[in-house]
Amino acid sequence: MIEPNMVQAVLESPCSKAAEKVLSTKYPRAEHLDMFRLCRNYLIFRIIACNGQRSGIIPNMTPSSFERARHKKGGVVLTVSRHFILLLHFNKEKVFAFRFKFTIYFQIKKHKTDFVGPAVVALPVPLHEYVQNFLHMVRSLPRYDPAQMSQTSMFLSVRDLESVPVPLTQSGVNKAINSLWQEVHGRGSRVSATMLRKSIVTHVRRSNPLARDVLATHMSHRASTADRYYNLSNQQEMALPVSSLISETMSQKVRRNSLHHFLNGDLLFFLSHV
Repeated sequence: MIEPNMVQAVLESPCSKAAEKVLSTKYPRAEHLDMFRLCRNYLIFRIIACNGQRSGIIPNMTPSSFERARHKKGGVVLTVSRHFILLLHFNKEKVFAFRFKFTIYFQIKKHKTDFVGPAVVALPVPLHEYVQNFLHMVRSLPRYDPAQMSQTSMFLSVRDLESVPVPLTQSGVNKAINSLWQEVHGRGSRVSATMLRKSIVTHVRRSNPLARDVLATHMSHRASTADRYYNLSNQQEMALPVSSLISETMSQKVRRNSLHHFLNGDLLFFLSHV
């Protein structure tokens, strides 16, 4: 089982700090292949680690959908209309953007090979700023074609800086997070999006039992009391609080007052409206 302190060790590692330093600058360029890969791997790991979503959201995050998103307090909002977990090398699905201010939610209506309701992913500040700056880095790749690649994943596989970049596959997603993970925990240690997802469920439910159903909704799980289709509006409203709860739990920084407010305020409001 992946423990929260193991996740936090990765996020506080020198390689993660190096990625954050580059991603904190406006208009970074892909001048070094190793740094480009490090920034990409860091973003993928952090997006999954603070949301607990399946790896399939990563290949479906496109530049055009990100640009159409509006800002809401805390992040940015956009939508990916369809996603099959077995889709590896291409995605011709239409992309819609929900326009809010400051939190990003990715809503993916297909997971694995079954419909389990929309997925919602929150990218809080400063994570959405890192993604925005990363897009500038992606576009600086010599062989990047914005006309052809605006509808494909912003997370790309690049053999070298002169090669044509291709969208990262789902297996590539796990390779990316393993690359960052093993820099901290060694080559003998492995991680996957599924392992992170299971860890988040275990530790958040253990520390916050009342969050069970809202966590299941956010992570596109089926809670026994949940309907097959979820209330999308309420799900959007709860995405950032749930993401914050996940991040605090996995970083072992849960504050009693903030948790009390969440469980007795936003969460109970949400549960009373589903």
